[in-house]
Amino acid sequence: ARPCLLCCGTAFGSSSCLGSPQCLVEPKLPRGTLMATVLRKSTFLVFLVLAVDANRCDEETLLKQRLRGERNHTSLNPLGLELSDGKLDFLAEDNAPYTAQEVGCIAANMASNMFRNGTVVAAPAKVSSNHSNDYFFMWQRDAAMSMRSLLRVIVDAPNRTFASSMSNTTSAIRNQFMSYTLLLPQLWNQSDPNTLCPPWYKETPGWCVPMGEPKYFVNGSVYTKSWGRPQNDGPALAAVFMGEFFNAILDVEDEVPDADELQQKILGGGGTTGVLYDALNFVNTWYNEGSVGPWEEVYGRQFFVSEVQRLALKEGVRVCNRKGFNSSVQWPKSGYANWVYSAKNLATVSKSFISEDLVQATAGRQQGLAGPKCSNSEPLLQSTGEVWPKD
Repeated sequence: ARPCLLCCGTAFGSSSCLGSPQCLVEPKLPRGTLMATVLRKSTFLVFLVLAVDANRCDEETLLKQRLRGERNHTSLNPLGLELSDGKLDFLAEDNAPYTAQEVGCIAANMASNMFRNGTVVAAPAKVSSNHSNDYFFMWQRDAAMSMRSLLRVIVDAPNRTFASSMSNTTSAIRNQFMSYTLLLPQLWNQSDPNTLCPPWYKETPGWCVPMGEPKYFVNGSVYTKSWGRPQNDGPALAAVFMGEFFNAILDVEDEVPDADELQQKILGGGGTTGVLYDALNFVNTWYNEGSVGPWEEVYGRQFFVSEVQRLALKEGVRVCNRKGFNSSVQWPKSGYANWVYSAKNLATVSKSFISEDLVQATAGRQQGLAGPKCSNSEPLLQSTGEVWPKD
């Protein structure tokens, strides 16, 4: 089979479709050239790897039906229709490995996993016979990365696409950004039924917080089965999206009639403090603790987690600086100085993972075993302490 860069779902670390006979689309360039080209265009790379449901664009007639005509085609949600109308054709320019038609199809497929209430599922795949392909959940990491990639391609699109989308209250793009932002406090402000989350102190199990949960059921409730907890990069990645979204609105606020209201929803959407503020304060509180990493198995200090936490704090500082919130305004005053300080600390933490030309993914496996997928399963919980079992 021809090589294919696309993943079978948005799930971070899910099985790749590389070399699969069910490739969504075949690249126009040889594999080596393809990889080099895509890696040079980071936004394009992030966007492409979110393609889903490889069987949906196999037939040329269906592909054409999805992309340029037939806007009433029932298989596309409003977001898919809006993304596949040509506004993303620029991603196929400059010798890109995919055609404009293929980019539109990829965008439509990704949009099929984004629900109008803000939920973003990892993939439509549900429980299989061996229980190995169940991705019909909202992972915090995947959802935030998906929303950020969507934001970045819309901001980069020509013809003031972001401004026109945000000024149109019926735009599915605008509504997806806002519904995701306002869904986060609903996910985070519920009780967490899970226990046995590290770090553990002596023989006392830790406690779990919903903001550190890796994923949620599609109905918004906390996932209650065995899994690697906590995964503290989720709120950080969400904060990165919200910070970039907020700053993008600031860039076009003269063209968006309700720009002030939109900003307030991002800053104050979570209640008395606000969803962005809460996400950043979670990062600021927990960045010195370990976390289960993006492969969801080992608990310890993670380079990936530290870096996205640092990026989140930097985005928060940028928002404060642009809005003048770093001096007299009460809302973020208590957070701003902490965010600046912690971002500098995290830069030092990240450097500690680097040795010459190598980056260590995980450092200091801490206080017992958190995985694979077992931090809520007491029979598998190892004895606590600083030394790991030899086996």
